[in-house]
Amino acid sequence: MRISEIMNMILPLYRTGTPLTLVGAPGIGKSDTVRKLPDVLSEATGEDFGLVVVEASTLDAPDVIGFLVPTKDPDTGAAVARYTKPDIIRQIERDGRQFGVLFVDEIGQADTLVQKALAPLFIDGKLGEYNIPEGWYVISATNRVEDRAGVNKELSHFTNRQCRVEIDSNIDDWTAWGREAGVHHMLLAFANFRPGVVMSDTVPAKPGPYCTPRSFTAAANFLNELVDGDDERELPADSTTQAVVAGYVGEGTAAEIFAFLKVHNLLPTFAEIVADPEKAMVPPDDRLDAAYAAAGLITAKADHKTVDAAFQYATRLPIELQTSIAATLVRTMAGSALNSPAIAKFVSQHKALILGSITE
Repeated sequence: MRISEIMNMILPLYRTGTPLTLVGAPGIGKSDTVRKLPDVLSEATGEDFGLVVVEASTLDAPDVIGFLVPTKDPDTGAAVARYTKPDIIRQIERDGRQFGVLFVDEIGQADTLVQKALAPLFIDGKLGEYNIPEGWYVISATNRVEDRAGVNKELSHFTNRQCRVEIDSNIDDWTAWGREAGVHHMLLAFANFRPGVVMSDTVPAKPGPYCTPRSFTAAANFLNELVDGDDERELPADSTTQAVVAGYVGEGTAAEIFAFLKVHNLLPTFAEIVADPEKAMVPPDDRLDAAYAAAGLITAKADHKTVDAAFQYATRLPIELQTSIAATLVRTMAGSALNSPAIAKFVSQHKALILGSITE
């Protein structure tokens, strides 16, 4: 399931009350997605949802159920033992809201004793002797065993009390986020040109930095700093910059990124595209990488005022990119891109291609 699809399904999942666990490769956005879900639920229900985040890999069993301390029965005076209030319950109380999401991250990295202590939370909403508020929803996230991230075998009765959803990395979800976040258009274009590199869901056998959507985003943020967030400026491609980027994504991916950045001189500026879409420079037919870069420039920069001219230029690119650009603009501009005569004409002539691209 895609990250965006979880966003759309969270309300009915919340209403069932069955805890949700997101399972997937490292760095594909599971934790970031969960942190956004309280806002999604607040908007959908009209209630104010809080968020408490717990890192399961750092917990010991007493952190979950409390400490067993001797005391006296208030009625009989007999010696008894009671569990103290777990810190997780205290965090929820400090939040103070009736509704919320309790996010147990890295639950697969929790050891067996912690899993046993957490099991009642997933079965009946209990932590030791305390219940979480009725309006709070339990969500957890974990990597897979094959990711070599220290994931332990999960107890079967624990698994059977959850809705476990496999999360897939998806280039459309990442680039939609990247456009909103101001990622440089050349890096958006690279991600679309080499999605298998950026969206890789396997952990390499060799230790060291490797590329995931998370580490690629971190590299993109670093490169954005070098151009002061101006995605019209050419990104630096010197050896020092490449070495730093390799520290985020690994040497192989960094080499691919910087080879891709060299196509910058084959591209027009966005201002040149809008000023004269029929005559602005178009990448050579044998440079598909540059064509992807041009497509990334259009989808990153086009707005309601420039979309028609930008798409007129797009029709001079390969047909598969025209389809991708049209579908992206229609999706990101909430359909208002169809007010562009150039896009409306293209969509009417290629309805099947556009619908297929939008619904994939």
